[in-house]
Amino acid sequence: MRNLLKNKLVKFVPLLVLGFLASCSLQNEDALVPVPEEVTTEQLTAKEIAALEAAEDAYDEEQDGLKNSNFDLGNWYLSVPVDGGPENIKADDLGDLKDELDSDSDDFVTVNSAETYVNLYCEYTGVTTSSSTDYSRTEFREMWKGNNGSTTDNWGLSGKHTMVVNQKMISSNAKTIIAQIHGKKRNSSVSNEPPMVKVQWESGKIKILYKEGSNTSWSDADKVHVDTQKFKDGSTVGTIPTNKLYIFKLRVSNGKLYYYLKVGAKKTGFKFLYNYDNTGWDDNYTNYFKAGNYLQSTSSSASAKVRITKLKAFH
Repeated sequence: MRNLLKNKLVKFVPLLVLGFLASCSLQNEDALVPVPEEVTTEQLTAKEIAALEAAEDAYDEEQDGLKNSNFDLGNWYLSVPVDGGPENIKADDLGDLKDELDSDSDDFVTVNSAETYVNLYCEYTGVTTSSSTDYSRTEFREMWKGNNGSTTDNWGLSGKHTMVVNQKMISSNAKTIIAQIHGKKRNSSVSNEPPMVKVQWESGKIKILYKEGSNTSWSDADKVHVDTQKFKDGSTVGTIPTNKLYIFKLRVSNGKLYYYLKVGAKKTGFKFLYNYDNTGWDDNYTNYFKAGNYLQSTSSSASAKVRITKLKAFH
């Protein structure tokens, strides 16, 4: 079976490179949606699409198996908006994270007794992580190689980079960012640099915002695109009720941006969003993943609580 899968993967590598892993909407696991014509120049059969999806699933399963647990936190730190902060907490796993919490941070971060999930609570405290934002956050920040505190420990667009987050929204009365790919200006100490991708939760709806630009400039004036594709049932992409567990993935593969969403028996597969290759982004920025609860409000009554049951990154 493994040899067959490898043969399938080799056969379809050119298609993967061209960004053929795209599906238009959430679908039953045994259903297939044709690849959009703007992504491919060939008419793929259902069997070929199935082989492509199987190859990607096999890749993720293989990478997942290389990790010791659902929380491989050695390459992350957690920002918490405590008074006088933010406080940045470094831990190897959830048990270690629990031990690192103090009387201030445990108002925002709780780990269950079985150490199978972490709740990230956020309200506006006035504490921010940089001068470029007015908002508070309880959020994990990736350090690609585990060098805590290093702002240069990031990745470029070549190769394959994937973040997997299993999570649910426990409660929310405001917009919040639940996942990001953030840029870091090359050869610069400037802190207010742009996110490439923001995954936004608002009133149960998930939207994916991502930067579009040219090969000459990546300024604040560059267009931000909001993905508003529809599911088959007509609801906006990512409409998920509170306390409903879902699996979300962000992937950059040789400059091409994809996302994946699975809720129960429905999933998107890897959906193509944008090609950053030859846009100049990689010349200007390296990147890192973020996940958690970045509250987009300064109201004293705004709050949100996110539960994460799995957080991993593959490179």
